[in-house]
Amino acid sequence: MSHNSIKTAKELENIISPFNCKWVEMPDYYYQHRLARCLNCKHEFLISGLKIKSRKSKSICSKCKGKPIPKNHGGFKKNYSGIVYLLKDRKGAIKVGITNTDPYSPDGRIARHSKNGWKLVEIWRFANGEVAYQIEQAFIKWLREDLSLPAAYEGIDGWTETFDQKHVSIEKASAKIEELIRVFDLVPVYN
Repeated sequence: MSHNSIKTAKELENIISPFNCKWVEMPDYYYQHRLARCLNCKHEFLISGLKIKSRKSKSICSKCKGKPIPKNHGGFKKNYSGIVYLLKDRKGAIKVGITNTDPYSPDGRIARHSKNGWKLVEIWRFANGEVAYQIEQAFIKWLREDLSLPAAYEGIDGWTETFDQKHVSIEKASAKIEELIRVFDLVPVYN
């Protein structure tokens, strides 16, 4: 297939998908630079179909170099993009947490929690995982030290990040995370 014969959106999608990326803005033609997103690390960058087709390496993402985040990665990786999330359960507990994986992935951390009755309430995405980690730690410090609240559960995965919504509502927890984002002078990638 010659470069000039690639015209359809499907053909352009087929060029980018082997690199575990997708178009954020579909190019109108092969030589046009458009925004793409790496599905590994969520990094967004400009690239053209021609540049992708001429790549010799196995990656087009300059941030993660195509190294996948392992599904069972054994912990949060600060050098990848990060997500802060709030979950709630039917017994009145709330959980704050962080993850590198897509919140809607069936293999991700949030999916594992949802199998135990937790429901996703809100997420904040950050290009830098260190930022997500700092927000989570500051939030937990606020719960345990400033408010002197105990964990809602013990012995479950991530139990140290749980608290009872009788003491802190979902709205108050969300507002506190927003406040920490402002205090740290940060901007989430998108929620």
